[in-house]
Amino acid sequence: MIAQYAAAALVNEIKLLAHPASVDSIPTSAGMEDFVSMGVTSAIKLRQVLDLTFRVVAIELLSACQALEFRKPLQPGTGVRLAYDAVRALVPALAADRPPAPDIERLAQALRGGLLDPIAPDEGLTDAADGIRAGRRRASSAENGANGHHPREVSRTADRGGRGRH
Repeated sequence: MIAQYAAAALVNEIKLLAHPASVDSIPTSAGMEDFVSMGVTSAIKLRQVLDLTFRVVAIELLSACQALEFRKPLQPGTGVRLAYDAVRALVPALAADRPPAPDIERLAQALRGGLLDPIAPDEGLTDAADGIRAGRRRASSAENGANGHHPREVSRTADRGGRGRH
């Protein structure tokens, strides 16, 4: 349970780091300075976000693998089994109480190194994303009117353009 609290705290920190660096620029010399890029600051924040994200994913994977331990002898699907085996090759099942930090860091490092890359190749992700986008387009066109726009109701107090009269 403590690991899930840690994951929630990490996600909260990620949200804070997602704040755009450019809004924190402070003008100097009476505003006569050239535009100062906050690219380096943004890159540092991105690196921190990625590090924290790998830890969050590691915590979620450890929790999911431990949940599978409780479901035995039932067997997961092929993809889940491959992920489970990859995680268990690095981190044994939790049989006794132990601090989760070393397991989280070991798994986060392995994820950074591409532990699950063979399970979900880039081509498969692209194909899946294309299928999702195509499905959204079909659903969107079915919801829209004949001209591709959402039909809108015009209230009695609106003119022909849909603008309200006051």
